Amino acid sequence: PFGAPGERMYRTGDLVVRRPDGNLMYLGRTDQQVKIRGHRVEPGEVEAAFAAHPAVRFAAAVAQPDPQVDGAHRLAAYLVLDGADLAEVAAQVGA
Repeated sequence: PFGAPGERMYRTGDLVVRRPDGNLMYLGRTDQQVKIRGHRVEPGEVEAAFAAHPAVRFAAAVAQPDPQVDGAHRLAAYLVLDGADLAEVAAQVGA
């Protein structure tokens, strides 16, 4: 509605399509960003921060529905450690 047909309106990272009735239908995001307590978070960046620690052999971060807050998400990190203490690794990474 604000430009020529086919032009981008604004680069938000949101993926939408225009329905025949003119409304926009939200399909998801073009990246992996999620909103956690009002902040945009990239799970891959969290994984990279943990994976950079020498005691971490594998790291994965995923957004999960928060069972305590309807419609909200929380971030969970899964780690495979090489004999290190989880609390120590988390403190050093800044989790």
